[in-house]
Amino acid sequence: MNTLTSTSDEYQQLAKLKDRVTYSWEQLKLFMEREEIQYHEYKDDMACDAAFQLIADREPVPFLYRVMPDRDLIELSALIVDKYDESRLHEVMLLACHFNELLRNGSVEVVLRAKRVFFRNLLPLKDVILEPDSMNSSIFSHMTIAQDVKEAYIKLIEDFEEPVVIIGETIKKDRERNE
Repeated sequence: MNTLTSTSDEYQQLAKLKDRVTYSWEQLKLFMEREEIQYHEYKDDMACDAAFQLIADREPVPFLYRVMPDRDLIELSALIVDKYDESRLHEVMLLACHFNELLRNGSVEVVLRAKRVFFRNLLPLKDVILEPDSMNSSIFSHMTIAQDVKEAYIKLIEDFEEPVVIIGETIKKDRERNE
């Protein structure tokens, strides 16, 4: 590789790092447009939301993508459960704990007062700059995991399956997907 070209590429990446927040925000919007995703933009908050039909015959799942300049991250968030019966809190928390033990990227978060469940992941801004495909792969991976988490909570809340059984099925499904 030509040393001059290599130095030029490194300089361009360093220049992007200097304005990493704006660059990452622009890349997020470009991703949404390139994938033809209908989204709503919140310029002041550097955020956009969209809804995806993850499971047939179900309401679309709301997703929020937000650049967090103070933390040098992009937050990827999906609302998994909008409301759950308070009597099921133990099972809801137990399933979240099982997922969080298994997940390498992201976490399942239970918001007690609102009785909501989210699946969140964080993408470092430097990854967006240094690895051009990181945003695509992170968002698609987030959607795949969000679908698994959503399906698991449907089994828990509507079908009254036990958390340990649900996690076992989810692990088996993930192994089959990766074979």
